[in-house]
Amino acid sequence: MPSAPSPGRFGDRALALDDPDGIRIELVESDAYADEMWPTGLHAVTLTVTSAERTLALLGAFGFTIRREGAIARASGEAATGTHVDVLEAPAAAPGRMAAGAIHHVAFRAAGDDHQAALRVGVEGEGLRPGGVLDRKYFRSFYFRESGGVLFEVATDAPGFAVDEPAEKLGTSLCLPPWLEERREEIAAALPPLAVPARAK
Repeated sequence: MPSAPSPGRFGDRALALDDPDGIRIELVESDAYADEMWPTGLHAVTLTVTSAERTLALLGAFGFTIRREGAIARASGEAATGTHVDVLEAPAAAPGRMAAGAIHHVAFRAAGDDHQAALRVGVEGEGLRPGGVLDRKYFRSFYFRESGGVLFEVATDAPGFAVDEPAEKLGTSLCLPPWLEERREEIAAALPPLAVPARAK
């Protein structure tokens, strides 16, 4: 297993830590949000692949711009947050597997059905085989495995999580899609209690 890259790459100021399952997390400071004491969004995800060339080619086809820093390349989009995909090339890396301490997949946003269809055509144009579009109640998505072995999802915004409850109430109750309703008691019993402190006004 390759050692995780140190925080602070590409000029980021970051504090690295491992979560209870061993997943490396970095808290990245940004000048745009310097006055915020709370995390404001996802900064980047890191993909570890044995060879980065085709993974980066796909991200380029998705519209990301690519820059490099040693063994790491950063693919960047235009959004304010969640816009970077760091690709770490580690030829000796062991294949990922489903277990605690692993991320199952990485999701990309499609603005709507037409955008999603266009991205699907692009994926096929790279010689990859996307699965069918799945209705997840809150969004529609398809999956495919890119050349480096990472599972990607492309999901729509619509209809969104406010289909069950008003936007101002999101996260205050356990909402489930229909196919999980019969397991409500089991799922609720496994959830850890959360106490979220209020923001200072």
